[in-house]
Amino acid sequence: MNRGSRRYVALLVAYDVDLTREKLSDEIESSVRRMFGEQGVLWAAPRLIDYDTKRMIGIVRCSHLWVERLRAAVALTTEIDGSRVAFLTLRSAGTLAALREFLHSQPQFQE
Repeated sequence: MNRGSRRYVALLVAYDVDLTREKLSDEIESSVRRMFGEQGVLWAAPRLIDYDTKRMIGIVRCSHLWVERLRAAVALTTEIDGSRVAFLTLRSAGTLAALREFLHSQPQFQE
């Protein structure tokens, strides 16, 4: 069985209060669900791989065919639990190593 190609998307999370990893993961999945339904969640297979609470950068894995739709779904999310939120896509890559290398090479994303 072929698992399919994956892509990794780095998201900058602009949020008024602290956001836990679990809450962010749930919100990404529910964003895709609101826009594309249950079948969209199955096809996109979004999964939060890493989340740095200090820099507020999350890395999400999804199907290579669903990168643009994932970006659209999270971009349309403006509120979590009554607080304003914005997701900005920093970059997408085919490998986790390439995405992390990009984030470490950019001075504005370093600690």
